[in-house]
Amino acid sequence: MARNLGELYDLAVDISKREDLELEKKERWIRLSAYLAQSINTITRTYDKVKIEESIKELEKYVRENIEA
Repeated sequence: MARNLGELYDLAVDISKREDLELEKKERWIRLSAYLAQSINTITRTYDKVKIEESIKELEKYVRENIEA
């Protein structure tokens, strides 16, 4: 799971660096990168299933509200 999130993190960082992207959209991708990094950190540092699930739900909520819009 962490490896897959790492790939998404790399993709989000690459997208956030695109020069043709509006500032507002760049900020959204940068925030997504931060959420992904936080989720990866939670997964790699804890075996607490509840914390991992909370982190993933927070990430999903952010994507629904800010990236899919």
